[in-house]
Amino acid sequence: MELYIYIYIYIHHSIITIIIIIIIIIIIIIIIQYIHYHQDQSIIITVIITVITIIIITIIITLISSPSSSFINTIIAIIITVIIIIIILIIIIIIIILVIIHKTIITIIITVIIIIIIIIIIIIIIIIIIIIIIIILIIIHHHHHHHPRHHSVKPLSPSSSPSSSSSSSSSSSSSSSFSKTIITTVITTIIIIIIIIIIIIIIIIIILVIIQLNHYHHHVQPTRVLVVTYYRSGSTLTGDLLQQVNDSSYLFEPLQLITGDIINGKMVTFLNKTRRSYPRSDSIYVMAKMIYNWFTCDVRSINIRDLTSMMFYHSATYKKYIKCVKRRPGIYKSITRSIESINRCVELLLKPCLSRKVMIIKTIRLDMASVELLLKWLPGLKVIHLYRDPRASLISAIQLHEAKSWDWSFIEHLASSRCNRMLSDILIAERLNKQYPDTIRILQYESFTNDSIQKSKSLFSFLNIEFTARIRKYVESVTLQTRSVDNCSWCVKKTNAKLASSKWRLSIEEKHARQIDSQCKKLYETAGFVKITDSNSLRNLSLPLQKYKLKYMSL
Repeated sequence: MELYIYIYIYIHHSIITIIIIIIIIIIIIIIIQYIHYHQDQSIIITVIITVITIIIITIIITLISSPSSSFINTIIAIIITVIIIIIILIIIIIIIILVIIHKTIITIIITVIIIIIIIIIIIIIIIIIIIIIIIILIIIHHHHHHHPRHHSVKPLSPSSSPSSSSSSSSSSSSSSSFSKTIITTVITTIIIIIIIIIIIIIIIIIILVIIQLNHYHHHVQPTRVLVVTYYRSGSTLTGDLLQQVNDSSYLFEPLQLITGDIINGKMVTFLNKTRRSYPRSDSIYVMAKMIYNWFTCDVRSINIRDLTSMMFYHSATYKKYIKCVKRRPGIYKSITRSIESINRCVELLLKPCLSRKVMIIKTIRLDMASVELLLKWLPGLKVIHLYRDPRASLISAIQLHEAKSWDWSFIEHLASSRCNRMLSDILIAERLNKQYPDTIRILQYESFTNDSIQKSKSLFSFLNIEFTARIRKYVESVTLQTRSVDNCSWCVKKTNAKLASSKWRLSIEEKHARQIDSQCKKLYETAGFVKITDSNSLRNLSLPLQKYKLKYMSL
């Protein structure tokens, strides 16, 4: 019976081991989900404490629930259980590390699948060999037991009867013992094979869950570039310059519609079909989370309206996607149609997002307070803070909308709002530059247009991207022309950029320039802009309107 007790103990502890492993896996998956959403790396300590606690609980449960057996057998079973748990955890941790930091996740998946196939083949071969050996042993034993060798046949005498009986009993006992050994071997082998298969299945599940949680975006570590800027500040030109980089993806104003929905208190619907409204006080977090979702290609967590926005037409990367989406009629009238159309075309969005080496997002709807969150969530993020003289950008906005009967009393409100936001962003950027060195640089539009080639070189150097002859030629074609080609208000124009950036000084009335100046004193003190004192200081283009710059952050 001792062999059967061993089998029973082994089965008992194997079942406990499998249950505990499954519990640990569920906890790890939940914790990974938490880290993925909240980006709180300190939760790893909780993982370690949880695993240790579960191992201790396992030992206690094993001691309490162990079947009747010797103390040594129970201890051995506990040690085997803990060792199996630790081995499985090490395998899981290795897989997680590979999935998170490896650049070719497809290679990892293929390798794991090949290893699993090899293990299964080996198990099948072992089973076949064991079955063959057992069959051979049974045949030999059966033949030996039923056909013993006899040199001579003698009739049994009464005196030999006890000896014969004893021999028969011994033979029967030997046969019974041999049968038990075979049965034990078979059962133990089957149990071991089942446990190995269960462990393999668990490992496959862990791999698939980790890949799904990370949305396949960890196989490449792209250079992520965020251009934070303001309306009519040269951002279209800057973004178009950056999207000339080979193997890059470019998003033009991905926050356009969700920003308006939050301001107006509207319900926001996401591609995963969740719906909710946000108070304005949540906008800093929500805007940062949306940019994070775009950078990590988590399209299911992006709002439907921006996934069907006309802004995609400004991106060479995603024109095929938006054209595909627009083929279905009525997508703006029905959420259901929008979701169906996006899902039908989503691969055209995901493929470049997941595969490109450089990811660029340009937005005029993001504050530097949101950038602070993004720098925590996206290590290695590069931020370009692009701004322009507020007088130039405000006049450009008015001229764009052809506001001939513009109420200039309202300009003071706009100027105050713009200058206060710029000042806040500059002060936050200064602090973040110290906290996250080599992540933020200021690009002032006027400086760029004065020396577009050199500033472009500095920009690409900061981003660790090669400034190629092709990109240089593009910069020359759109900034160093002798005459302008003005055929689109929202497009990059072929022009003399230096002259174009100063042209507002010849068209604005002096009193209107002074109105803007009155609302921007603190910004001027910080950024070095100069107030308009008389007509000459405004009209004379050889006189700069900025006496100093934030040199330590400027490109």
